[in-house]
Amino acid sequence: MSIQKILIAGLLLILVLGGIYWATIPKIPPPSNTTQKTDEQNEVRWQKPTPPSEGYTGSQSCAECHAELYNSFQTHPMAHALSPVLEADPLENYIETEFAPIGSKQYRVDRTESGVFHHEIMTTAEGNVVYDQGVEVEFAVGSGQRGRSYIVNRDGQFFQSPITWYSGEKKWALSPGYLPESHKRFGRRIVDGCIVCHSGRLNFQRGEDHHYQDPPFFEHSIGCENCHGPGTEHAAFHRSPGQSKNDPIVNPAKLNAKLRDDVCSQCHLQGEGRILRYGRTDHDFRPGMALEEIWVTFVRGTRADGLRTRAVSHVEQMHSSQCYLQSQQQLGCISCHDPHSYPQPSQRITVYRKACLNCHTNEACGVSLSERSQQKFDNSCIACHMPRLSASDVPHTTQTDHRILKNPGETDASFDQEGIRLFGSAEKTLTPLQKDRARGLLKVSQAESQKFQVMALEAIELLEPVVNVADDDLPVLYALGIASQMLGQDAQAESYWLKVLEQNPQHEFALEQLAIFYHDQSQYKLALEYMQRYLKRNPWREEMHGRHAHILGQLGRTEEGITAAKTGLMLNPSFAALYGWLSEAYERLNRPEQAKEYHEKWQQLTQ
Repeated sequence: MSIQKILIAGLLLILVLGGIYWATIPKIPPPSNTTQKTDEQNEVRWQKPTPPSEGYTGSQSCAECHAELYNSFQTHPMAHALSPVLEADPLENYIETEFAPIGSKQYRVDRTESGVFHHEIMTTAEGNVVYDQGVEVEFAVGSGQRGRSYIVNRDGQFFQSPITWYSGEKKWALSPGYLPESHKRFGRRIVDGCIVCHSGRLNFQRGEDHHYQDPPFFEHSIGCENCHGPGTEHAAFHRSPGQSKNDPIVNPAKLNAKLRDDVCSQCHLQGEGRILRYGRTDHDFRPGMALEEIWVTFVRGTRADGLRTRAVSHVEQMHSSQCYLQSQQQLGCISCHDPHSYPQPSQRITVYRKACLNCHTNEACGVSLSERSQQKFDNSCIACHMPRLSASDVPHTTQTDHRILKNPGETDASFDQEGIRLFGSAEKTLTPLQKDRARGLLKVSQAESQKFQVMALEAIELLEPVVNVADDDLPVLYALGIASQMLGQDAQAESYWLKVLEQNPQHEFALEQLAIFYHDQSQYKLALEYMQRYLKRNPWREEMHGRHAHILGQLGRTEEGITAAKTGLMLNPSFAALYGWLSEAYERLNRPEQAKEYHEKWQQLTQ
């Protein structure tokens, strides 16, 4: 038995004896059968996949020949998924824009001819303003059916505003995941995996994760090529008749059931975790691909609990439905949803009843027509079998129950009692080591968020063999650094992050970890080197400017530290510790007036 396995067993015994019941944490599927030959045992070095085709032409080009479909699609929410904020269809209330959650902070939205500004305001108990920070938002995310969130664009890096418009209740409130007294304000990073599903096409450069060039979007909202693939070759095919080759465009309706649904699942399947395959990016999926060519997705149950559900759980719920299972998976997303148009509210009942009647008959319903025709239901199939559920992780919103229950209120608990499993054909098509890589990366993420060392140990056992066949797998090297540090193996963590930077000197997150690592180790010269490299890459983290100030102060460069601290306060004027540090710094420089000013600010924020 390896030393790491002995450590795992020992730690598990300690946790059980200590009364800690860690079994309540969702389990990742167990490692692959070690009796099978792995890629490592076969000494097969992984080769990075060839980047997928580009050849995009833009939805406007499609409109030249497909005007009717293009115009119809403009009624669909996907066609309005993202817009420059001043160009978005007006639906928000820009007159009553102030709201105050519980606590000392208030929020306000100002719309002017030049832009839209979101404000966070903090006041004292006496009503005096401590600060009023206004930040311009550049893009509106969402068609507005359920609401809109907003993007702050900082030199090609995206951040979410803490303010969201909720259409159902017609009000402004804090964004999903933001607690009144503890949230990331204007600093929550929007990463590739999020923005690719809310937009048409990004102006990104391979190897530059979560950074976008100017302008950041080639096409703002979701368009034709998101579902049909790049259109340049398709256009050339039809401009040169008589060719022997087939039309290269993808028609999802003509794909097999799995690949057809994967076109939708690229964005409508979030699961318990989604891990990029080796050498892939979130920009790589093309219609006609299997989802697991790009991501390994872990799912568990239906993500529904009584009258509540998690957002983006449509796929898991549909897969649990008898309609899906009994149809041999022929029922799919486009069986009910026309991707080229969207039913108006007055048409909704008729459209979805017609979809149901493709397989069922009116007579098959166990409820009489007279009862179904009551005003509450108006003979609506979905009112009974697909009711609205509250979204537990997105306040003030609801989502249609895609379990399609025969008897409303009765569920098949067995589906939800299953543990975490691999989605799609990943269990069959991936090698044992590829599956272990995905499991290991998910375990590191869970271990870090839950501060759970046992998971970190398990992740290391899964991920170390990957490095033997793919020593350029930067996500794995980075994750091994995180897991090692969690176990107190600081030298090992440092080594892994340095290996990441050997291959990508601009790797933002490795630079961040090393800057923090050396700072915490009081190795201030090294900390300064990596901090300055990091801040060139991402100058928008107030916490890092705070550390930068402290590092400079420790090196006797107090004036430079003051500049760094003030930069942090420009980003986050509620950062109390920086006011305290500035007060002390001015005291050291024998500048009592400035020291008093910042001390009073510190008192306002901490009392």
